[in-house]
Amino acid sequence: MKTKLAQIIPFIILSFCIINMSFEPIFYDPKDMDSMEVLLEGSGRELAPQWGMERGLISKIRLTSTVMEELNEKTIPADAQLEATVDRISRILLGQKIMLFIYGFLIFLSITSFLTLYYKAWFYTYLNRSLYLISILPVLMSLQHPLRSISQTPVIGAISSIFLFVLTILLIYMLFVISKVYEDKADRFNVFKTIQDGEEREFQSASSSKISWVPMLFHFVGIMLAGILLGNLVYIPIFLLQKHYSFEFGILLISLLFL
Repeated sequence: MKTKLAQIIPFIILSFCIINMSFEPIFYDPKDMDSMEVLLEGSGRELAPQWGMERGLISKIRLTSTVMEELNEKTIPADAQLEATVDRISRILLGQKIMLFIYGFLIFLSITSFLTLYYKAWFYTYLNRSLYLISILPVLMSLQHPLRSISQTPVIGAISSIFLFVLTILLIYMLFVISKVYEDKADRFNVFKTIQDGEEREFQSASSSKISWVPMLFHFVGIMLAGILLGNLVYIPIFLLQKHYSFEFGILLISLLFL
């Protein structure tokens, strides 16, 4: 059972990412003026609560980039309100690009995770555990529309919410039991593990025999470069996510607390 679940989940995550990149199911609530403006377009008509399809993430990035280019044209006179609009749109574009990177990485990770399970590679635990851990946040973020729609469209909202909630529980469950899928039977590509262990033993024996300042300098430079990369690629985007997307960041913190 655990083996089947481990093999099915990468395809579910792959489909989830492709769907969100291609189109996005969204719930239009009459009480939410922002969502209803998309449908009404100033016509003054009242519509019932309903589900609809919006542009996918890639189309949204293209549209937002086009709007940014038009707003940044030199022919448009400078204005304080316009600058605030440009700043807001640039933050939206940054968030969309971050999500596109996450979805693209999850697609790559889904394929490689399934291949490690199929070939019983010795490192299947690490890849699949990373897939489950990273996938929890996007799945929880997708829960907001189904949960909002339960009171208006109970059937669709409840089914969608239950599916995403069960998927989240499965991801958390497999996060802890993935190492028991093959146990000691996964030994494919074990030669790389042997080489790695041999290199680590050689390094430990060499470092214990004599200490040189040159390797220490290389380690220091490597740590500095790693810190710079982490700061620019991880910490700064997380700070911007917390500042401008507090709801999504709250979901991230809650998911980390459960882990």
